[in-house]
Amino acid sequence: MKKSVVYPDWVEKYRGKGRTIRKTKNGYALYECTSVYVKGLNYPKSVQKYLGRITENDGFIPKQIPHSNNFIEFGLSHFIISNFK
Repeated sequence: MKKSVVYPDWVEKYRGKGRTIRKTKNGYALYECTSVYVKGLNYPKSVQKYLGRITENDGFIPKQIPHSNNFIEFGLSHFIISNFK
C-alpha cells in the first residue's frame, strides 16, 4: 500500500488536475504531469515538466527562462565571436 504524502495547506492549494508537488531541499516544487504513448512499450511513459517553486512567504514562483544574451561563451566559440564580429 502506497503511503500518501501530506503537504501543508499553503502548498496543497497549488495542486490541480495534471499537477503534482514534490518536496525539495529548499521547499516545494510544482510539476505538470502527463503521460505519452511510446510505440514498443507496454505502458505509457510519464512526462513531467517543472513549473516553478512554492514558498510560504512568496507563494508560487514560476521558473525563470534565461535570456539569450546572458549566456557566457568559452573556448573556440568565444574566440570566434570575439574576433569575427
